[in-house]
Amino acid sequence: MGIVKTTAYPSRYMDEEDDIPVIQEPSVGKFHIHVDVIKRRGKTQRDLAQVVALAMGIRPVYQKDEGYYQVGDWMVVDNINYFSLSTGQFDIDECEITLHVLELINDRGYRPYDEITICFIPDVYDLKLVLNIYNIMEARSTLIVQALGLNEEIRIIVDQDLVFGIPLNAFCLSKIEACVYLLWQASLMAASTGKARMKPCDGSNPKFQMRSWLLRLGFIGDTYARPRQTLLNGLAGDTAFFDGEGKEKAAMKRKAKRMAGQGGTL
Repeated sequence: MGIVKTTAYPSRYMDEEDDIPVIQEPSVGKFHIHVDVIKRRGKTQRDLAQVVALAMGIRPVYQKDEGYYQVGDWMVVDNINYFSLSTGQFDIDECEITLHVLELINDRGYRPYDEITICFIPDVYDLKLVLNIYNIMEARSTLIVQALGLNEEIRIIVDQDLVFGIPLNAFCLSKIEACVYLLWQASLMAASTGKARMKPCDGSNPKFQMRSWLLRLGFIGDTYARPRQTLLNGLAGDTAFFDGEGKEKAAMKRKAKRMAGQGGTL
């Protein structure tokens, strides 16, 4: 069975979804985020480095020979027309810290220059793993664009790492978080899959398709509540049923069950 095939009847899990215990699977890689930042009038490379330093509680260090500021594992580079900001590598448990730094940067009035790039770096380089992640994400790229309300397509590039470019002109933390979690769950699925096939989905009920896909990826429980809602709230459709026929059959089944419980009387 292709791993991008949607789950049948996700309405079966409506009540049980958040009650299922989630077992943390081992990591197969880490992330880092790169973003070109529009220069604010009167603000220097050092000013941006100090914002990062304030959020992290670490003193910025200027690397004179290379001409950039280092704040822990983060780097701030002056590329004349814009600043380039690179986070250190982080795993899913450290995502909240990274988002906190980006939030403070956003609060200080800085904005991305067209795109935020999330890179997935395998713990051990494995081309099959990276290609599997690519196929899993690319097969649902149109759905992701709809869910996040993006005006342009996302970029997914396979190199030694997997590069996932989100067209954003603001530090929208909920969308960044949702994409990090998508890549994380896709990496876990890719690691346990022989070969992921790119099978497009029926777009007639995008909310149903997204919820089915998220269930397959393992977006279950409180840990995934926020990114799950980010990916579902912007979509049209019904999360529980693919079409009206399925909804009608479920209603008839519930009615028959009630009647059976009442001894066949209305």
